[in-house]
Amino acid sequence: MALVVRKFSGLADLNAFIAGRLLGSVEIPKTHSSMYLNGLTLIFNTPAAVVTFASTPAGAQVPLTFAQIKAQIETQTAAGVIASLRDGKLELRAAPAGALVLDNAGTANSKLGFDGVVDSSVAPVNPPAGAVPKYIDLVADQGSNSYLLVMEV
Repeated sequence: MALVVRKFSGLADLNAFIAGRLLGSVEIPKTHSSMYLNGLTLIFNTPAAVVTFASTPAGAQVPLTFAQIKAQIETQTAAGVIASLRDGKLELRAAPAGALVLDNAGTANSKLGFDGVVDSSVAPVNPPAGAVPKYIDLVADQGSNSYLLVMEV
């Protein structure tokens, strides 16, 4: 087993990670269309699925609403991934709760805020006496408003 230290820029990111959820970094308006995603993909290694976004009319570069993004993710992953909006950002979680691995090769990753990481992977963090990944320690850095999570994987 190995110890891993992860840094989070805020409580929302930390809570999402501990619960086994991926949280994007891009603001997505809930009330109007703003995301041009037609033909772009999200590739999930776990559960295995590829989401290819499509707009209406077919093939047109028409922006998608959050409701359309959510519906396409949940439909194309055969209910293996649940999409929601947390603090204006796209949050993904496995259904049922478990590991979720988003491949960095997806062409929609950067537009949805999942860029800059190698294969984003999360699973619910277990208590200290539980199975890996398990919580070891949490350190709040007051100077930078960030948090360091130490866990065993």
